[in-house]
Amino acid sequence: MFGKVLFCDDFSEYSKVSLESIKNVPGIKELSVIHIIDAEEEMPKQNGTDNSIVAVLKERAKMIEEKGIKVTTLVEQGPPSEKILAAAEQHNVSLIAVGARGKSLIRDIMLGSVSSDIIRYGKRSALVIRLKNTEAGDVLSYEPLPENIFRKIIFATDFSRYAAKAFDCLLGNIKGMGTEEVVLTHILNKGESAPRIGLAHIESENILKGKAMRVKELGVESKVAVRSGAPVAEINKLAEEEQATCIVVGAKGKGYLQEVLLGSVAEDLVRNSNLSVLVLKVDCVQSKKC
Repeated sequence: MFGKVLFCDDFSEYSKVSLESIKNVPGIKELSVIHIIDAEEEMPKQNGTDNSIVAVLKERAKMIEEKGIKVTTLVEQGPPSEKILAAAEQHNVSLIAVGARGKSLIRDIMLGSVSSDIIRYGKRSALVIRLKNTEAGDVLSYEPLPENIFRKIIFATDFSRYAAKAFDCLLGNIKGMGTEEVVLTHILNKGESAPRIGLAHIESENILKGKAMRVKELGVESKVAVRSGAPVAEINKLAEEEQATCIVVGAKGKGYLQEVLLGSVAEDLVRNSNLSVLVLKVDCVQSKKC
C-alpha cells in the first residue's frame, strides 16, 4: 500500500523514534527522509562536532537501511509545508509521514500547522505518528510504534462519497497491511432531537454493518460503533476502549474550490488524538497511488 514513503525529520528525539518506527509500516520499500532548514537554524551537531545536515540524516537513516529499505536523504530550505508537498510529488511517494511533536513548543505549533497543510493541500496520504511517553527519572523518552501499526484500526466515516472511496482503498490493501480487526464508527450530531438521533443511530448502524460484512469477507475481524457527541472526543474514547493501534480517516485534497472530508475533524484528530492517525487522500485513491 505504501511502498514509497516521505518522512519529515526535524532532528528532535521524537522525530528520531518516529523514524525508527517507519520500518514497521507494512510494504515499505523506499524511504525519502527530508529535513527543512531556514536562515536561523544552526547546523546540527553529532557526537559533539559539526557535521553536514546530509551526514546527520544518513546516520539517522542507517537503522532503516539495515532493514533492507532503500533510503534517500533530502535537504530543502524554505516554507516547510511547501517544500514537503513538492518533494512528495517530485519523488512520487504514496505516503507522507511526520512525527506529532517537534523539538520545542514552537516547533510543536509549527508541526501542527505543517500537518494541517499536508492534509488540506496534499495529494498524498499522510501518517501523523503519535508516540507514547516514557519517563526514566528526569529524562523523557518515547516508545517506538507497535510492530504493526495497522493491527487494529478505527475507521471513522461520515458516509460521504470520499469516505466511501477511502474505505474501498482500505479494503483493497487490508491484507497487505497485516490488519487483524477494523472498528467502523460514525459519530452523530449530539444537537439533534432524541427521536432523530435514535433513528439516525439505527440507520448508521445498518450502513456500518454492511461495511463490516465486506471486511469480514476478506478474513479480517470487524465490529461497528455508532456514537453521538464531539467527533474527536468520541473517536479518541472509542480508540482507547478498543485498544486500537491507529485511527484512519479519508480526506480529499483541498484547492480553492474543494472541501476537506470530515472538515476540521481530520485536522483535530491529527492534533489531539492519542494514537497515530492515517489520512487516506481521495486524490491518491483515484490515481491508485495508495
